[in-house]
Amino acid sequence: MRADLPSSAAKIIPLLTVAAMFMIGCGKSASNPPLAEHSHDHAAHGHHHEPPHGGTVIRLGDESFHMEWVKDLEAGVMRCFIMDGHLEKFIRITQASFDVSVHPADGPKLQWTFHAAGNRATGEQVGDTSEFHAQLSALPDKNTFEGNILAVHISGQQFDNVAFKYPEGNETH
Repeated sequence: MRADLPSSAAKIIPLLTVAAMFMIGCGKSASNPPLAEHSHDHAAHGHHHEPPHGGTVIRLGDESFHMEWVKDLEAGVMRCFIMDGHLEKFIRITQASFDVSVHPADGPKLQWTFHAAGNRATGEQVGDTSEFHAQLSALPDKNTFEGNILAVHISGQQFDNVAFKYPEGNETH
């Protein structure tokens, strides 16, 4: 029987190696779950997105895209970043500007325009950028307001009349 051991081992070892490789290659990764497992019914499991700059999150559509608004008092602008549905990737768009209707609690409605901004570090430029700026002078000393993004076009999709509150956003947690 000892003579059979090497040939049995020669048959079993490759099978165990293939099985181990299969288990390692097909295992689920907690950081990268399959798409079928990631439902967008966030209310069921408390899912929310963390904005990379710590700003206000505004959801566009059914989580198709997001905007992150970051108030930059030093520069005197509100920065807006167009991002993917998970706030992981910046999405460049061709739109040169978009308008937002703003209604401060203690003042009249006004219209705010966000203009495309270039970035030499990333190569972004007007007509191919994910970053927009609006002048804060149009909204002096206002830390809370209700807003409505009139129209923005992203990757062939149009989003009209997107309501939100600042600084809460419209991302439900």
